[in-house]
Amino acid sequence: MNRGGKRPGAGRPKGGVSQKTKLKRLTIEQAGGHAERALALMVEVMDKPLAPLKLRMEAAREVMDRVWGKPKQAINHEGAVGITIADARTKLADILARKIAEPVPLPTASNPPGDEPGGA
Repeated sequence: MNRGGKRPGAGRPKGGVSQKTKLKRLTIEQAGGHAERALALMVEVMDKPLAPLKLRMEAAREVMDRVWGKPKQAINHEGAVGITIADARTKLADILARKIAEPVPLPTASNPPGDEPGGA
């Protein structure tokens, strides 16, 4: 008796679409026709001088998010790092300069490549 492994005819056929994907595609198709109307409504609310300011601001924010995309989230680090960016750059430049200046031993018959001392 086989237990697991590849079995002929098992699984979804190639090119087949799951019910979840079908539902998602249908929802997008149906909602797509309303996108222009929804944007027009937000612009209309935004432009109404008698609408409450909070509502107008929310509509403006939604329009901006749709047109230009949502702004990137800023990240503030407030913990102790122990080194400034300038110091880290200097330290990295020093390490790279030392590595570049180090002579590289050429492989020889007595010292083939991959046989470095102290290597694993």
